[in-house]
Amino acid sequence: MKCKLPHIPELLAYERCLSRGETSCVKNRSRARKALRRRFVYLGSGWSREVFAINDDCVLKFSGLYINNMELDFWNKIKQNKEASTFFAPIEFGSKSGGFLLMHRSERKPTVEEFEKFRDDFYLFFGFNCTDSVFENVGIIDGKPVLIDYSDCYLDFKKRNK
Repeated sequence: MKCKLPHIPELLAYERCLSRGETSCVKNRSRARKALRRRFVYLGSGWSREVFAINDDCVLKFSGLYINNMELDFWNKIKQNKEASTFFAPIEFGSKSGGFLLMHRSERKPTVEEFEKFRDDFYLFFGFNCTDSVFENVGIIDGKPVLIDYSDCYLDFKKRNK
């Protein structure tokens, strides 16, 4: 599954504004948000970003703050560990400024049983280094529960005792 960034001129203009370090990108942000809402299904929002379904396989997380950068930095570190990375929805692309990122889209929410098993396995592996590991932030991708929002995670995971 590959996420492909659709051509959205307003989003690219917003990205250029952020990349140049301009102090006010409000107009560009507003235009980009309107373009995203016109073209894609709005899935919801969190503390500082909005999520749009680009297609059945991919979402775009749109933000003006550092949240996307935090999530992308974490993914870039964790993806090197094959076992640890299976707990997280893969990120395909993140803009340099953090204005947006493309992530694999979850198929559905987990059942309570799926979530409880995921939570137990997650805490065995990571301890409590991720305050985002709550039911609302878990989805199913390829039949497995994964965190779909992990901007508040940091590395310091435990080794499993096997």
